[in-house]
Amino acid sequence: MLGHKNVMLYYLPILIIVLANIAYHVSAKSVPKEMDSFFFLSLLYIIAGAISFGIYFFRTGTNVENVAAQVKMINWVPFVFAIGIIGILFNLSVFLHQNPEKHEILQRRNTQVNSIMDE
Repeated sequence: MLGHKNVMLYYLPILIIVLANIAYHVSAKSVPKEMDSFFFLSLLYIIAGAISFGIYFFRTGTNVENVAAQVKMINWVPFVFAIGIIGILFNLSVFLHQNPEKHEILQRRNTQVNSIMDE
């Protein structure tokens, strides 16, 4: 039989995933439509970056030397990854801005997919 601590460690990742998904979907549906998508993306990544860096830096065993070692390992991947993310957002933003009727179709499709997933 699993002990109380083992049960908590078993279910904690599931709880985190569920809560993160709820936060993601509620906030994604609450973004003001008037807000510029690139401003929103910038703000989102600044906040996520600060939180991620805080988690990295304040973990047990992490110090300034570890940060310097990590910086030395930076390669091309984060830059190309960022270009990919911006490219996807830019394409989607331009496409939806130039074709408002497509935006409504995508919203309906997303609503249908969400309702199927909720069943």
